[in-house]
Amino acid sequence: AKLAELFHHAGVVVSHGFLASLLAPAPAVGDEDGFFTDAHAVEQAGLASSPWQHLDATGTRVDGEHWHCHVLGNSLFTAYHTTPTKDRLAVLDVLQGCPGERRYQLNTAADAYLDQVGLSPTARGRLADWPRDCDLDEAAVTELLAAQRLVLGPQQQTRIREALALGAAHAREDWPRISTLVCDDAAAFRLVTEDLALCWVHEGRHYKKLFAYLDTHRRLLDGIRDQFWTYYRELRTYREHPTPAERTRLTTRFEALFGQVTGFRL
Repeated sequence: AKLAELFHHAGVVVSHGFLASLLAPAPAVGDEDGFFTDAHAVEQAGLASSPWQHLDATGTRVDGEHWHCHVLGNSLFTAYHTTPTKDRLAVLDVLQGCPGERRYQLNTAADAYLDQVGLSPTARGRLADWPRDCDLDEAAVTELLAAQRLVLGPQQQTRIREALALGAAHAREDWPRISTLVCDDAAAFRLVTEDLALCWVHEGRHYKKLFAYLDTHRRLLDGIRDQFWTYYRELRTYREHPTPAERTRLTTRFEALFGQVTGFRL
């Protein structure tokens, strides 16, 4: 709607349907009509531009159903992917730039993930005969899991799918790997990258939710909020004009700010 409004202000008569056809993904792989190829290239270049990326999801309606729009990017680009869910598998799909085209692979990266989530030795043993270091599609993994449905519960199957999807992501050589994800503290974002950094806005919401009854506690809480956002603004200034001295100061300041004991207790 906003694009149509922009065109109309410029004196160009264009319908909403025509704009939608321009922006819609290509109907088939290799079809270079529309902007799908360009958008995919922009996303790949944007991911390669930095080892860290921002990711968040917001609810959106698709044909009357509740789906989720994932917003991925950094200061150079933004990519949007809309999926039926916002679980860990959906996050992995989004980071690979291929929702709906998921690949799987049982390898050392998948093994490490299963160690982290604590899959039982008995369940791990069921994977002993599965093909290793081989690219698998959805149908192949579904068939392998179906053969174990009597001994592997739904949650175990989900963890195995996540492990194999992560393994395939690590095995890819044609797509950038994200080492640090900046996001909120939702469980779906955990364990999909080497490091996880919490968004400042989401962290600040926790302090905003606190309510102090006593004047002493109110002053303590207000002081922490002021220090929090002052430090955030100092980080933004440092990003524009970084120096070794300021980096050292901000590092020390971070430890002091978040290591202090205020006396405010719930």
